[in-house]
Amino acid sequence: ASIIERHGFQVCDHDTVAARAVEQDFTVLLFAGDADRLMESNDAAVIFPELIKAFHGKITPIVVARDSERILQRKYRFSAFPSLVLLRRGEYLGAISRVRDWVDYIREIDEILARYIRGLDVAARRIGFDDLLAKALRGRRLDFVVLAQLSPRSFLIMS
Repeated sequence: ASIIERHGFQVCDHDTVAARAVEQDFTVLLFAGDADRLMESNDAAVIFPELIKAFHGKITPIVVARDSERILQRKYRFSAFPSLVLLRRGEYLGAISRVRDWVDYIREIDEILARYIRGLDVAARRIGFDDLLAKALRGRRLDFVVLAQLSPRSFLIMS
Protein backbone atom coordinates (compact mmCIF):
# COMPACT_ATOMS: atom_id res chain seq x y z
CA ALA A 1 0.00 0.00 0.00
CA SER A 2 1.22 3.52 -0.75
CA ILE A 3 1.67 6.26 1.86
CA ILE A 4 -1.47 7.84 0.49
CA GLU A 5 -3.50 4.75 1.31
CA ARG A 6 -1.79 3.96 4.64
CA HIS A 7 -2.12 7.47 6.05
CA GLY A 8 -5.16 8.79 4.22
CA PHE A 9 -3.27 11.77 2.79
CA GLN A 10 -5.11 14.03 0.37
CA VAL A 11 -3.89 14.02 -3.21
CA CYS A 12 -4.36 17.28 -5.07
CA ASP A 13 -3.65 18.38 -8.59
CA HIS A 14 -2.64 21.86 -9.76
CA ASP A 15 -6.28 22.93 -9.92
CA THR A 16 -7.22 21.89 -6.36
CA VAL A 17 -4.08 22.35 -4.24
CA ALA A 18 -4.61 26.09 -3.67
CA ALA A 19 -8.23 25.64 -2.57
CA ARG A 20 -7.25 22.91 -0.10
CA ALA A 21 -4.21 24.74 1.27
CA VAL A 22 -6.02 28.06 1.84
CA GLU A 23 -8.32 26.26 4.31
CA GLN A 24 -5.37 25.28 6.56
CA ASP A 25 -3.11 27.32 8.82
CA PHE A 26 0.00 25.44 7.69
CA THR A 27 0.26 22.96 4.82
CA VAL A 28 3.17 20.92 3.53
CA LEU A 29 3.03 19.71 -0.06
CA LEU A 30 4.97 16.58 -0.99
CA PHE A 31 6.41 16.55 -4.48
CA ALA A 32 7.77 12.98 -4.54
CA GLY A 33 8.96 12.94 -8.12
CA ASP A 34 9.26 9.89 -10.35
CA ALA A 35 9.92 6.90 -8.08
CA ASP A 36 11.07 4.83 -11.08
CA ARG A 37 13.82 7.37 -11.81
CA LEU A 38 14.67 8.83 -8.39
CA MET A 39 15.68 6.58 -5.51
CA GLU A 40 15.08 9.44 -3.07
CA SER A 41 11.36 9.47 -3.89
CA ASN A 42 10.78 6.33 -1.85
CA ASP A 43 12.83 7.77 1.03
CA ALA A 44 10.70 10.91 0.98
CA ALA A 45 7.56 8.78 1.08
CA VAL A 46 8.81 7.12 4.28
CA ILE A 47 9.97 10.39 5.92
CA PHE A 48 6.87 12.44 5.08
CA PRO A 49 4.43 10.77 7.52
CA GLU A 50 7.02 10.94 10.29
CA LEU A 51 7.49 14.69 9.75
CA ILE A 52 3.74 15.19 9.98
CA LYS A 53 3.75 13.31 13.32
CA ALA A 54 6.74 15.31 14.60
CA PHE A 55 4.81 18.56 14.17
CA HIS A 56 1.85 17.19 16.17
CA GLY A 57 -0.78 17.81 13.52
CA LYS A 58 0.09 21.52 13.16
CA ILE A 59 0.93 21.02 9.48
CA THR A 60 -1.62 19.52 7.09
CA PRO A 61 -0.11 17.09 4.57
CA ILE A 62 -1.02 17.12 0.90
CA VAL A 63 0.54 14.88 -1.73
CA VAL A 64 0.80 16.56 -5.12
CA ALA A 65 -0.50 14.39 -7.98
CA ARG A 66 2.37 13.16 -10.14
CA ASP A 67 0.99 14.74 -13.33
CA SER A 68 0.76 18.17 -11.61
CA GLU A 69 4.25 18.24 -10.09
CA ARG A 70 5.99 20.07 -12.95
CA ILE A 71 3.24 22.67 -13.24
CA LEU A 72 3.40 23.45 -9.51
CA GLN A 73 7.20 23.25 -9.50
CA ARG A 74 7.21 26.33 -11.74
CA LYS A 75 4.83 28.11 -9.39
CA TYR A 76 6.82 27.36 -6.22
CA ARG A 77 10.24 27.59 -7.91
CA PHE A 78 12.11 24.70 -6.36
CA SER A 79 14.84 22.99 -8.33
CA ALA A 80 14.86 19.29 -7.46
CA PHE A 81 12.70 16.34 -6.50
CA PRO A 82 11.63 15.21 -4.01
CA SER A 83 10.59 18.49 -2.40
CA LEU A 84 8.45 19.75 0.41
CA VAL A 85 6.72 23.11 0.02
CA LEU A 86 5.35 24.84 3.11
CA LEU A 87 2.34 27.14 2.86
CA ARG A 88 0.46 29.36 5.31
CA ARG A 89 -3.20 29.64 4.32
CA GLY A 90 -2.13 28.86 0.75
CA GLU A 91 0.69 31.44 0.66
CA TYR A 92 4.21 30.21 -0.06
CA LEU A 93 6.60 30.12 2.93
CA GLY A 94 9.49 28.04 1.64
CA ALA A 95 10.70 24.77 0.14
CA ILE A 96 13.07 21.96 1.05
CA SER A 97 14.45 19.95 -1.86
CA ARG A 98 16.06 16.52 -1.86
CA VAL A 99 16.18 14.11 1.06
CA ARG A 100 17.82 15.47 4.23
CA ASP A 101 18.88 14.13 7.59
CA TRP A 102 16.09 14.18 10.16
CA VAL A 103 17.57 17.03 12.22
CA ASP A 104 18.00 19.09 9.06
CA TYR A 105 14.33 18.68 8.18
CA ILE A 106 13.27 19.78 11.66
CA ARG A 107 15.68 22.74 11.65
CA GLU A 108 14.72 23.89 8.15
CA ILE A 109 10.98 23.63 8.78
CA ASP A 110 11.49 25.57 12.04
CA GLU A 111 13.39 28.25 10.10
CA ILE A 112 10.71 28.50 7.42
CA LEU A 113 7.99 28.86 10.06
CA ALA A 114 10.12 31.36 12.00
CA ARG A 115 10.40 33.58 8.89
CA TYR A 116 6.61 33.71 8.86
CA ILE A 117 6.48 34.50 12.57
CA ARG A 118 8.99 37.36 12.21
CA GLY A 119 6.57 38.92 9.74
CA LEU A 120 3.68 39.04 12.20
CA ASP A 121 2.52 42.44 13.43
CA VAL A 122 1.62 41.17 16.89
CA ALA A 123 3.84 40.80 19.94
CA ALA A 124 4.48 37.17 19.12
CA ARG A 125 7.88 35.52 18.99
CA ARG A 126 9.46 32.14 18.77
CA ILE A 127 10.97 30.63 21.91
CA GLY A 128 13.06 27.51 22.13
CA PHE A 129 12.06 24.53 24.21
CA ASP A 130 15.15 24.92 26.42
CA ASP A 131 14.17 28.51 27.35
CA LEU A 132 10.60 27.47 28.06
CA LEU A 133 11.76 24.56 30.21
CA ALA A 134 14.32 26.68 32.08
CA LYS A 135 11.65 29.22 33.08
CA ALA A 136 9.34 26.46 34.27
CA LEU A 137 12.07 24.68 36.25
CA ARG A 138 13.13 27.89 38.00
CA GLY A 139 9.55 28.19 39.23
CA ARG A 140 9.20 31.57 37.58
CA ARG A 141 5.80 32.84 36.66
CA LEU A 142 5.42 32.42 32.92
CA ASP A 143 4.74 35.90 31.56
CA PHE A 144 3.54 34.72 28.19
CA VAL A 145 0.99 32.46 26.57
CA VAL A 146 2.03 29.61 24.31
CA LEU A 147 0.04 30.08 21.10
CA ALA A 148 1.32 27.05 19.22
CA GLN A 149 3.92 24.36 19.32
CA LEU A 150 5.66 24.71 15.97
CA SER A 151 7.90 21.69 16.32
CA PRO A 152 9.14 19.42 19.07
CA ARG A 153 11.57 22.13 20.21
CA SER A 154 10.01 25.41 19.07
CA PHE A 155 6.97 27.39 20.25
CA LEU A 156 5.12 30.52 19.16
CA ILE A 157 4.43 32.69 22.21
CA MET A 158 2.70 35.99 22.92
CA SER A 159 4.02 38.15 25.76
